[in-house]
Amino acid sequence: MATEITAHKAVLNGGVTIDATNKIYTLQDEATAFVEMNIDGKLILIAQNTDDLKDAKVIINAGKYWQNIYGDLEVTVEKSETAIIGPFESAWFGDIEETSKKQVINIEVKTATCKIYAIQIP
Repeated sequence: MATEITAHKAVLNGGVTIDATNKIYTLQDEATAFVEMNIDGKLILIAQNTDDLKDAKVIINAGKYWQNIYGDLEVTVEKSETAIIGPFESAWFGDIEETSKKQVINIEVKTATCKIYAIQIP
């Protein structure tokens, strides 16, 4: 079962409001999660590698739609570093979560531990 990552909201001036009531999920080595994808080109992820010894591999899985032929997107986040990933295109990464039937993207983390922040941009 995947752990859902709650999206936060960005405002028009470029500031990001992290809602303290929304948990930031920590994905450990070999963990998988999903985040709801509301609008094409309007979602970014911030991946913070909390491991000071190993690089993390953050993998955004190709979805079920026609651009999935491009395969998964793999991003290496160096030890103790942070990376911004996205925005995303639903035709490439969009998938359907089995239980809720929501449009989601699936995220995997390998080789280290990361905090994943999902940001919905205007």
